[in-house]
Parts: sequence; C-alpha cells; structure tokens
Amino acid sequence: MVRASDLPPIRLHDLRHGTATLALASGSDLRVVQGTLGHGSIVVTSDIYTSVLPDVYH
Repeated sequence: MVRASDLPPIRLHDLRHGTATLALASGSDLRVVQGTLGHGSIVVTSDIYTSVLPDVYH
C-alpha cells in the first residue's frame, strides 16, 4: 500500500510521537499527555517532548 500511494512509510510509533507533540503544542497539560502515553514518570515525558518543543516550555 505504501508503494502504491507514493508516500513515505510511517511507523505507528511515529504517529504516537506526532500526536503527543501536537497535543502539547496545542496546550494540553504535560500530565495528561503522560497518562495518555502511559509513561511511568512525568520526567520521561518532559525529557522527550520539551526538547522537541522548546518554545512551549520557555
């Protein structure tokens, strides 16, 4: 299907990161995103996504 659509392949995990990034960029609380992703610690969520969205966390 990917070859037929002429689109780059996207893994499900990429969609997970994209969703979390968009949620945070639109103002979702970091703890809500942590719960949605199932991270055991908010530090994990913060470490990953504050580096992706530095403007949101200044």
